[in-house]
Amino acid sequence: MTTAAPLHRQAIVIDATPERVWTALTQECPSWFFTTTLNSSLEPGSDYTYTYPDGRRAAEGTIVAADPGQRLEMTFSPTWDDAVTPEAPFRLVWSLAAQGGATLLTVEHYELDPSTETARQVGPGSLFLISNIKTWIETGQPMHD
Repeated sequence: MTTAAPLHRQAIVIDATPERVWTALTQECPSWFFTTTLNSSLEPGSDYTYTYPDGRRAAEGTIVAADPGQRLEMTFSPTWDDAVTPEAPFRLVWSLAAQGGATLLTVEHYELDPSTETARQVGPGSLFLISNIKTWIETGQPMHD
């Protein structure tokens, strides 16, 4: 569990149960996460990749914790372009909390150097992602680019 403050924190309320949000977060990535697929057993300590439809890797790392409907924590090494590939991995945490019949979804980036290209890309990217997962879950359609 990480204790230092995250560099980025984005949160959004989604009109769905934590179980539904978890399913979208772990099984429906192509619909909302830049067309990537999460390839993982979700077992703590196991490796994972996010891959594009053509098989290229967008990111890779290790699952730190996976508590269905509550939390997904992973090390995150982006590989989507040459500017971010050589940079150090950081810790990515997705947290889900029931809010009545809805879910508060929070994404946080820890251990991320603010001077890196990775930080410059994932900050605004995470806002897009949580907005897109909300739109996907609530409407069945991704946002338009």
